[in-house]
Amino acid sequence: MISSEYLYLVKNLRGIIYFSDKSKAEKEIEWLKRKFRYRKLGIAKSLKEKSKLKLWDKLEILSLPFEVNLKLNSEIESMLLASSFLSPLLILKEETLTKLSNFLILGLKTKEVLDDRELKRNIRLANYSITDFYLKAIKADRKEK
Repeated sequence: MISSEYLYLVKNLRGIIYFSDKSKAEKEIEWLKRKFRYRKLGIAKSLKEKSKLKLWDKLEILSLPFEVNLKLNSEIESMLLASSFLSPLLILKEETLTKLSNFLILGLKTKEVLDDRELKRNIRLANYSITDFYLKAIKADRKEK
């Protein structure tokens, strides 16, 4: 049975935060705190434990909603959480993106710098797109079987 807490988080998470343990993401974290005052953000339990990130009321420390019999690093755990909670993976700092390049299917870079309003809007659109795509992927999978 699916827990009500899980359903609440699927509905209310705006993204899963991920940053490399070597990157200093304080500026980005502060921006997220200011811009997502009313919606929750998630972070993998393993990443929270190894980083010195201070908690705030809209940050949820997440564990996978299913059992895994392997020791996962924070990169894999964060990606699985994003998939499990139908939420975008918010990758902070470019060096962190480089670390995840083996998992990248398609990359799109722009030289344009988005202002705060546009960046927040794009995160919201990514969240909606993931939800829409998820349902289509499930339906397509059912048709193949």
